[in-house]
Amino acid sequence: YQARSFGSDESDPYRWERCGGGSERIFLFFPPSLPGKSTDTFSHTFLAVLYLLFIRSVDVILIFNVANSPIAILAKLAGKRVMLNTDGLEWKRGKWGPVARAYFRLCERLACVSGATLISDSRTIADYYRRRYGKKTLFIPYGAHTKDEIASALSRNDDVTPTLPPPSRGRNGGGGQDDILKEYSLKKDDYLLVVGRLEPENNADLIIEALRKVSTEKVLVIVGGTNWKNPFVQKIQRLSSSRIRFLGGVYQTGHLRELYRNCYLYIHGHEVGGTNPALLQAMGAGRCVLALDVPFNREVVEGAGMLFTKKGDDLAEKVRYLLANPEVVRYYQALALERVKEFYTWEKVVDDYERLINNLT
Repeated sequence: YQARSFGSDESDPYRWERCGGGSERIFLFFPPSLPGKSTDTFSHTFLAVLYLLFIRSVDVILIFNVANSPIAILAKLAGKRVMLNTDGLEWKRGKWGPVARAYFRLCERLACVSGATLISDSRTIADYYRRRYGKKTLFIPYGAHTKDEIASALSRNDDVTPTLPPPSRGRNGGGGQDDILKEYSLKKDDYLLVVGRLEPENNADLIIEALRKVSTEKVLVIVGGTNWKNPFVQKIQRLSSSRIRFLGGVYQTGHLRELYRNCYLYIHGHEVGGTNPALLQAMGAGRCVLALDVPFNREVVEGAGMLFTKKGDDLAEKVRYLLANPEVVRYYQALALERVKEFYTWEKVVDDYERLINNLT
C-alpha cells in the first residue's frame, strides 16, 4: 500500500513529510484550515478530500468524525470508496450550543445514507447507531502500544516503525525516564495522573474535589491543552493547591509516555465518546486505571481496572483504597497490560482495517 495521511499543524501548514524511518509508502500532508471551534475540522477535511479527488487520486478514503459526513457524500458522488469512522457522540459534549448539536445529529443521519462504510471505535457506539438508525457499523477500536513493545523497539534503536515514538529526550537533550520526570519535579509512583482536555464532560472538577478529600503526599498531575479563559477552567483553577498541578499540553517527544508509565494511578473521568486513546495508553503502559463508570469506559476496562461513579464520595473512597493497597494496584497493572495485548494492539487494529480495505477494493 501507499498511504497519504492528512494532519493538522497550524504552525506550519502546506508541508509534506515522510512518516518515519525512510518509508517510501507513507506520507503526511498538513493542509491549512479555517481556525475556530466550529470550522477547523470541517475545513481541514474538505481541503484534504478535494486534494484526493482532483490532485492525487487514491483507491479508498478513510474519514474520521461524523461531522464530516457531508464530505463523505461528496467523495462517494465522485466515485470513491469511502470509510467513515463515526468517532464519539459529539452532540453530547458540553462545549457545543444547540445549533452545533443539531448539526451533529443531522450528520449522524447523513452518515447512515451516505453510502460510506461506517466504522465505530466502540461497541457501545455501534449499538447506538443500530438502535437509533437501524444502521450496522463495523467495530474497529483504537489501539495502544504496550510498554513491552516500546521497550523492545527502543532496545533495537528501531526508528523504522513509524507508529513507535523515538527514545525519550528531555528538553535540554538529556535522555531517559529520570531526565523527563525531573523536568516536572516528579518521581516514579509519587503522583496520580489525569490526561484530557479541561472540558465539563471530562470531569476534572469532580476528580479534583475527590482528591482534596484524600490524605496523601502524592500529587495530582493534570495534562491537557485548554482555553485558560474558559469559565469552567477558571473554576477548576480555583480548586487547585500545592497537591494539584496543571501541566497544560505535553507535546515533547516521549514525555507523555513517561508520565503514563511512571504514575501510581491513572484516573479517567471522560463520559462521552467511544474508545478513548488516553485510557488505552494508560493501560498499555501497565498502569492501574480508575475510570468513570459509563458504557464506553466499562467496555474498555472490562474488569482490568476499577470503576467509580459520581455518587457521594465513591471516587475518594476508591482512591484511598488503592493508596492503602499497593498489591491491588500491581494486580490491576498486570490485568490492564494483558487486556491491551489481547484486544487493543495496533497490529490488530491495522489488520482489521486491512481486511476491510481488501473487501472494498
